[in-house]
Amino acid sequence: MAIKAKELMVTVPDTVSTGAKILRSIANAKINMLAFCGYSMEGKAFLTMVVGKGKEAEAKKVLKKAGYSVITNDVLLVEIGHKTGALAVVTEKLAAANINIPYAYASAIGKRSLVVLGVANTGKALKALK
Repeated sequence: MAIKAKELMVTVPDTVSTGAKILRSIANAKINMLAFCGYSMEGKAFLTMVVGKGKEAEAKKVLKKAGYSVITNDVLLVEIGHKTGALAVVTEKLAAANINIPYAYASAIGKRSLVVLGVANTGKALKALK
């Protein structure tokens, strides 16, 4: 199953507790997070998150109120079986449709995996995965 989603990205100085403060602000607003990715590079921390459907605008408002700049990106959320080769099948379908994947992050638990794919054209990618 694949659906379109909005990803929120916050770039902040790479300091202790900044990520915790951001995540607490989302939790205090009772906004469920479906996916999260955080990494640092050259003194900056990049935090990306996908929140529950219909909560994107609220999450963005919470983050802005807390003083953070927020960038919104269109992404695909793809749920696949947690088994060898499942992600390869997804990426092969996108490659066959000439769709590049500039970035992705994923997690698995039990028998299911959730993959976040950053692609330029989510509509075209969605069709390629049907």
